Amino acid sequence: FYKDVVVWLPALLLWLTWLCVRALQPLPGGGVVWTLVLLGVSGVLRAVVPIAAPMTAWSFSRDTRLGSLAASSDLMKHLLEPLGSMYFDDLQSLCLRLVSTFTPLAVAAHTSKLVRDPKAALAAGLLLACSPHHLRFSASDSQFIPSMLWTSSAFVCLYASIQARHLVSRIVHGFAFTGLL
Repeated sequence: FYKDVVVWLPALLLWLTWLCVRALQPLPGGGVVWTLVLLGVSGVLRAVVPIAAPMTAWSFSRDTRLGSLAASSDLMKHLLEPLGSMYFDDLQSLCLRLVSTFTPLAVAAHTSKLVRDPKAALAAGLLLACSPHHLRFSASDSQFIPSMLWTSSAFVCLYASIQARHLVSRIVHGFAFTGLL
């Protein structure tokens, strides 16, 4: 059950959202507001830019690990059952677009750990959210966009584990770090 992408991906994205809220907390208005702004800008731009850039000579002929996990998920099959059938390419594109929407949050949290400046973290997240290259490849059949989320999240876990004051927090972030590797 815990190995199913429908379980661990939303858990990762929620945890990442919480880390971004904490990173942007010192800004006027609070971390929740700025995280929602960042997520909103990222989501809206990815919804209105429908072009998926194929990365091979045969468009959408390869699959990504995330797409394969989503397609083989029993929970995903039950969730999609009322909608009828869904092509693998569409499911993969949907999963990659979801991951790319949350990538600016990971970059913002990562930047805040590096420079310890919430304004710089917000700027980094917004720059990535609005980046034409990131938008263009958000739903492409490559591992480039998900790798940005995994790597930034892994570094955030590592920094959080090192900086944690409580042993339990160190252990939780440490296990999350090893899980992302």
